[in-house]
Amino acid sequence: MGGELTTRRLLAMIAAGLVLLIGVLAMWQPVHLSEFDNYGLQISCGSGFFADMSHPEIADGGPGPLTEQCESALLFRRGWAIPTMVLGAGALLVLALRGSRVVSPRSRQ
Repeated sequence: MGGELTTRRLLAMIAAGLVLLIGVLAMWQPVHLSEFDNYGLQISCGSGFFADMSHPEIADGGPGPLTEQCESALLFRRGWAIPTMVLGAGALLVLALRGSRVVSPRSRQ
């Protein structure tokens, strides 16, 4: 019962993998503000993995309100994407390890 891969566990593993993938993609996607610079370009803050404050600092003429907005936007993105990745990875790990238990003939009695 513990070693076989049931359809239910397989579907749960696929769902956990999708949750992990959603978190990774959210961290990978660029974070933009709704503000635009003098050239009409949307202010870019980097991604969830790597912050890039060069664009808001250039638009502000140094650290300023746009930089603070970028920091807030990155914090918000990381605030939900990291727990999503952890939840997906944890569930996937538990489901994978749960199936690798060896059931001895004595424990079946």
